[in-house]
Amino acid sequence: MLEFIITAEPIEQFNCQKESLGMSEKLAVFYSPQVGRKRYYRNSYPIPNIKGLKLLSFKTEKKAQEVCDKTNKISQATYKVEAVS
Repeated sequence: MLEFIITAEPIEQFNCQKESLGMSEKLAVFYSPQVGRKRYYRNSYPIPNIKGLKLLSFKTEKKAQEVCDKTNKISQATYKVEAVS
């Protein structure tokens, strides 16, 4: 069955003095089972750095795109919907 996830490709990171810190990891949107699927966390993909997070996935591309658009409004990285099986 096809599912949809939200990911962002690595981007170059800078400190407050505009010096390069190197490239970030590939990111994805996760949720915490203790908190619920309404609170989203952006973390490294495929294995998050924070223990207990689960990859947020959707059955429809439309719902994934809605969350993706909200995430892009608050993030420097550009997230996109990705189909996985």
